[in-house]
Amino acid sequence: MIFMYRDINKIFYKDSIVYVKKFNNLDHFLEEVIDCNGINPIFSSKSSTNGDKSFTGTDSYEEAWNLCRFTMNQGFSQFYQKFQSLKYKMSFEEKKEDVYSVVGYVPNVPRYLLGIPTNMRSYRNLQANETISIYMNMAYSCYQTHSQIENRGVLVLNLISFLENKGYHINLFTYDFSECENEKILMIVPIKTKDEKLNIKKAYFPLVHPSFLRRLLFRAEEKMPVKNRMWNHGYGCPVEYRKAIDFFEYDSQDFSQEKTLYISTPNEIGINGANIDEDFEAFIEALNTYYQKSEERRKQKEKQKHF
Repeated sequence: MIFMYRDINKIFYKDSIVYVKKFNNLDHFLEEVIDCNGINPIFSSKSSTNGDKSFTGTDSYEEAWNLCRFTMNQGFSQFYQKFQSLKYKMSFEEKKEDVYSVVGYVPNVPRYLLGIPTNMRSYRNLQANETISIYMNMAYSCYQTHSQIENRGVLVLNLISFLENKGYHINLFTYDFSECENEKILMIVPIKTKDEKLNIKKAYFPLVHPSFLRRLLFRAEEKMPVKNRMWNHGYGCPVEYRKAIDFFEYDSQDFSQEKTLYISTPNEIGINGANIDEDFEAFIEALNTYYQKSEERRKQKEKQKHF
């Protein structure tokens, strides 16, 4: 069998085989999935092409590809209204370097997100200049609604905009990590680098539109050299949040040392899609809870190094 990709990294991990494909950027991803050449015969259903509009949000694969490539973003106006509605929750103040303590004048959201107790601040004149990498899981299940997907995208883009306005540099990656019995597929698509300012229109389709997963990422998955025929029935299941992070840290020795935010599926972080304010609270709580646990694990690893 001949498949399109020539740079698949095949990793034997625990009791499974993980097929890893890392794209250079969004344009590279779109060029790799522009047509159906090299589709693995296992994926006989060709869900990327044959999925219906009620599930994918588009009439055809070609429509989805063009919407992503040329940022002809259907539904963007409605999305942007939601995006704007959250600004009152995040103050876009003049960039300053702050003095942090357990008490202070106002809370610092980035430090709160990182689970740092000294998240209250008073002011000094300078600006933050740190880099944060955000990894957003796009492998949500078929039970996730369009409103859940959209609200999560609204929240993530608002967070990025807020952090950039505070002087942080943001790397944004989307990933699809799925499993089917003893095989896993991991695909990583960078959306922006730390040297780029957030382009909301460009990021809208990948982060918000269901066709990014249910047509474009499905097409990318159809080109992977997996062997289990059960992939054709549902294209696997999303790898659970904790298991995904464990693999990331295993695959890259430096990964756990980065300042990294992991954004899981809407269901796993409590986003129900009914109320954007309630979803905001669930989103912040989920990130804060993860970082408290992450900090505990990091300290435990540091202790183990000294023994």
